[in-house]
Amino acid sequence: MNRFFELIYILILQISILSFVVLIPAAWIFRDGMGPESVDSSGMEAFQKAFMTFYVGPALSLLIPLSIFSSELFKKKRR
Repeated sequence: MNRFFELIYILILQISILSFVVLIPAAWIFRDGMGPESVDSSGMEAFQKAFMTFYVGPALSLLIPLSIFSSELFKKKRR
C-alpha cells in the first residue's frame, strides 16, 4: 500500500510540473495581450515576466527539486 502512495505522489508532482510547463506559453500570450492593443516582447525581460505571470517560475523552482528529491528518497527506501 505504501508503494501505491509513493507512485501517486510522484505522479501528482510530475503532472504539476507538466501543467506549469504548458502554462508558460499561455502566460506569455496573456501578458502580452491579444488584439490591437497587444504589446511585443522579447529578450530576457520578456522571459522573466512570462515566468512571473501566474507565478509559474516560482512554482516550478519549488516543484522540480521536490520531485527529484522525493524520487531519490523513494528509491533509497525501496533498497
